[in-house]
Amino acid sequence: DDPFIGYKENLDLKPERIRTMELVWEERISDELFGTVSLYDNEMKDLIDQTVDPSDSLWQYRNVSRAKARGLELELNAKLKMSLGGYVSYTYPRAEDPNLKQKLTNSPSHVFKLGFSYPVKKLFYASTQLLYETERITVYGTKTKPYLLTDLNLVTKPLLGHLKLSFLVKNLFDVEYSTPGGFEHVQDAIIQDGRTFITKLEYRL
Repeated sequence: DDPFIGYKENLDLKPERIRTMELVWEERISDELFGTVSLYDNEMKDLIDQTVDPSDSLWQYRNVSRAKARGLELELNAKLKMSLGGYVSYTYPRAEDPNLKQKLTNSPSHVFKLGFSYPVKKLFYASTQLLYETERITVYGTKTKPYLLTDLNLVTKPLLGHLKLSFLVKNLFDVEYSTPGGFEHVQDAIIQDGRTFITKLEYRL
């Protein structure tokens, strides 16, 4: 079957455009602490969306959308004794359609991250990251549930001078969560991967 049946080309399609402004303040609070505050303002024009031409009922990609994204990011990094390290960050993103004055789909209202790393018996480093996101609006007007994910990563120190082995467990506690789909999906949200194991061997000259 032809996957493009029901669609037609658009020879007047233009590339999407974005204007970005960002203000960053970095501060060395102490020998152990380093902080960052970031403000950003993005304006996107000529965004490409699928629309139906009422003259022939065919789908066509057109430059029909605009969007604005403004937000605040706060981050604090710590490097303590015994090679211990960690960070905490908070992001407040606000993405909306300036014409409809509505929040965009697939955009959380708050994002929190917490991570730390520490050496284990001088053999490898262990690091953990926690990620929390609030709900997202789907294209069907429903909302996904907020979720908290935990990742665990073990990385060896250099082996034989050039080798490094890492073992990553994503979604350590096998949390069931979903993110919004598109109009091409029957369901409003797509279930994401559960607990996942990733092993990587690197060779560096």
